[in-house]
Amino acid sequence: MGAFASTNFYQNFILSLLYTMGLQAEKMSLIEWITNLSDAGVIKKLKKVHDDYRSSKDWGHDISDVEKQSITKGLKDLDQEKTHSHQSAKSLYEKFL
Repeated sequence: MGAFASTNFYQNFILSLLYTMGLQAEKMSLIEWITNLSDAGVIKKLKKVHDDYRSSKDWGHDISDVEKQSITKGLKDLDQEKTHSHQSAKSLYEKFL
């Protein structure tokens, strides 16, 4: 089982790396195209896309449902005072650090 899990990890890693390399190649292609672009109208449209993207960028849109559920649970625990002090957390987890 351990060897299979390890192989699966490496397969996923390689696929992730290839995907990332593909994205990098696409970005470089776009950079080259934009650098050589002389149409002011297209540049203006690209600037608008860029500005709209930057103004609407919210990290909350980029996290998974599991992460959102975890945050919601944490906020609920906080409201219900189901929390631990720094000292109690430190003493609980110091054996793992």
